[in-house]
Amino acid sequence: MLRIAVLYNQPQVSRDHPLAESEWEIIEIAELVAEELRIPGWLPELWPVHPNENWRDRMRKNRPDVVFNLFEGFHPGDATEYEVPAVLDSMGIPYTGNRADTLKLCWDKSRLREHLAVQGLPVAQGLAINRHEEWERALTAFGNQWPLFVKPARCHASVGIEQSNVVVNVEELRRRCESLLGRFGTVVIEEFLPGREFNISVIHLARTQVLPISEIVFHSADDYHWPVVTYDAKWKTGSTADRCTQPFCPARVEAALQRELETLAQRAFEALACRQYARIDVRLDRTGRPRILEVNPNPGYHPDAGFSRALQAAGWTHSEFTRALVRHAMLGN
Repeated sequence: MLRIAVLYNQPQVSRDHPLAESEWEIIEIAELVAEELRIPGWLPELWPVHPNENWRDRMRKNRPDVVFNLFEGFHPGDATEYEVPAVLDSMGIPYTGNRADTLKLCWDKSRLREHLAVQGLPVAQGLAINRHEEWERALTAFGNQWPLFVKPARCHASVGIEQSNVVVNVEELRRRCESLLGRFGTVVIEEFLPGREFNISVIHLARTQVLPISEIVFHSADDYHWPVVTYDAKWKTGSTADRCTQPFCPARVEAALQRELETLAQRAFEALACRQYARIDVRLDRTGRPRILEVNPNPGYHPDAGFSRALQAAGWTHSEFTRALVRHAMLGN
């Protein structure tokens, strides 16, 4: 009997917390994955991890054959996400998903942008700041180039992203930097890319496959002017933000741009040594050229998430891909 530990982070916020949606979804995903892995010869077990638990000892004493890794960290911006695969590697336990080095590199958006640029991949111009008094560096770096986009460097799932993250003058820049620094630490300031936004998922099991491209089609409203995917857009179903940010997969993309996006996504996947899966977020600049916004090596795995939509468009069912990940992990790749 193959024992599979479905490892995930136990949410650390209450159900009525402002970030509850993004934190508590993991329970539903873990339960679904465990059910999908319940086939003859396989024994999936739910393994929630708590911050005050010595889960390493638990893993040693009750060692599974393989881990389905859904662990996302305990708090927005913390570093525990990449610690789990490092421990599993040290124990010699096979697991699904990306390795620690890839997760660590993608965890910090500023470091990620620098790495991609060194690899010759197109990214937005940007800089990182760590203290309130550093926000004025952007005035030297960008001159009179407005608007700019401000975001937390180490948060994912659109945590910390609101309409006010797009700033059009010095005072807005100062206020937003101070707010985000106080809540999330290091902040990235980037040029605002006004063009179309795409999500390109890439998988690698027997071979590398770029999945059908998804596009976020933006609509405006009185209280939703800027075309950005905010936290509410991602997590508040039925909200104005949700209605103004509609995903379409497969996207309607002209052939030349499609080839460029697919090539760019595969190059980013390889440049970061991604394993099994990742989602690359791309946006077009003022000239219509694609630039990488982020690489997500731990994309949302809910059946309604963008990564799952791309899988479906490529002919995968959610359960088929879940089982394929385990089989691939058992090969030691």
